[in-house]
Amino acid sequence: MNVSTGKYTIQRKKVKYARITVHPDSQVKITIPHRYSDSDLLLFLAEKANWINKHVSSFNEDREKYIVLINNEVAFLGDATNPGFDITKKTTLENWYKNHAKEYFGRRIAELAAEFGYSYNKVSSRDAKTRWGSCSLKKNISLNWRLMKAPPNIIDYVILHELAHTVIFNHSKAFWSRLAETYPDYQSSRNWLKRFGKFLH
Repeated sequence: MNVSTGKYTIQRKKVKYARITVHPDSQVKITIPHRYSDSDLLLFLAEKANWINKHVSSFNEDREKYIVLINNEVAFLGDATNPGFDITKKTTLENWYKNHAKEYFGRRIAELAAEFGYSYNKVSSRDAKTRWGSCSLKKNISLNWRLMKAPPNIIDYVILHELAHTVIFNHSKAFWSRLAETYPDYQSSRNWLKRFGKFLH
């Protein structure tokens, strides 16, 4: 049974212990055992209130540092933009991002490959859950279309990361040295994705 109470979603499941998940949009999911009474739930929430507030505040602070969206705006290349249609239509919004990703990724990877002397085969955009990009042994490069929400320099980092894999197919010291030749400040972009990547999803 799921019960929504404001920003909280409470779910009773066959679990041994209660647990809490705070999502980047500040929604809080509470999973509790079937044996929990209403008073058990209230006691659990009271005990975890400070922990919940701390994590919600952290997400809110990071989100504001990433981008502030109002009305019908979405994140696009690191800026707030109104795409001109109702963004609550999930399929329409995703297709809008994917269409832009196909054009942008194809053009930008060609520019960077030419600039730094890389060769590659095919380019595609995917909806990966945990990876921003990948490169196969056949030099086929795949990029996550959700990167279209990130600033251009972050997209460049992921592209150059995958292009480096066309030469060194691992994350050895030699790989990072190779990447540093084309993107010296790669560590800051890695840190950006670790901190703000959650909001791209």
